[in-house]
Amino acid sequence: MATLNAETHIAESVDSVMDQTCESWELLVMDGLSTDRTTDIIRGYNSSRIRLVEETDDGVAHAWDRAINVARGDYVLFLCASDVYTDAGWLEACVDVMDADPEVALVWGLSAFLDGEDGAIEAHGLHPQEIARTQKRHWLPLWLTTGREFPDPTM
Repeated sequence: MATLNAETHIAESVDSVMDQTCESWELLVMDGLSTDRTTDIIRGYNSSRIRLVEETDDGVAHAWDRAINVARGDYVLFLCASDVYTDAGWLEACVDVMDADPEVALVWGLSAFLDGEDGAIEAHGLHPQEIARTQKRHWLPLWLTTGREFPDPTM
């Protein structure tokens, strides 16, 4: 999780990870030297499964790239500091898919935007009707030919 001055949403994001049914995870928070209470909130969890790295970066993608180099797990999922997992079984489902088939190299879900006004959720990116349930080899051509945004934050 890349963070920078994210105190408004960080607790909700971390809570969505803490609430996962999968028990084998590490949350690696790459903070770009926040000047608000972001890092205090992270430290307040006092969990051995949450690791905070504080250093300057060149944005979210750069922080994620550096996180891959220090992550200790078998799989990596990306999460923004203002995003949440809405399904408590999401991490477990991803691990189950990856563990079940060695040909699967990438798992992604559908993104949705939460409307701040009335709480409505709007789907974003590729939709289930447009893709086969499993695509072991052809996801990149699909992405390139549809012209649709690939929901990379959900990988």
